[in-house]
Amino acid sequence: MSHDEFTKLYIFMQDKFGKIDERFDRQDVKFENMMSILDGHAKKVDDYAQEMSMLNNQVNRHDKWINKIAINTCTKLGY
Repeated sequence: MSHDEFTKLYIFMQDKFGKIDERFDRQDVKFENMMSILDGHAKKVDDYAQEMSMLNNQVNRHDKWINKIAINTCTKLGY
C-alpha cells in the first residue's frame, strides 16, 4: 500500500469514526434527557406516596377521635 493510499484510507476512516462519534454523542444527550425525565417522574411518585401515607395516618387519627367522641357521648355511628 503506497503512502498516498494509506493517507486516503486514514482520512476516510477518521471521517467515518467522526460521524459515528457524533451519533453516539447525540444518543448520549437523548439518553440523559430521558433519564432526567424518568427521575422527575420517580420523584413525583415518591412524593405522592409520602403524601398518601401521611393522609392515611391523619384519617386514621380522625377515625379514632370520632369513635372516642361517639363512645363518650353515647352516640351510635352509622357504619
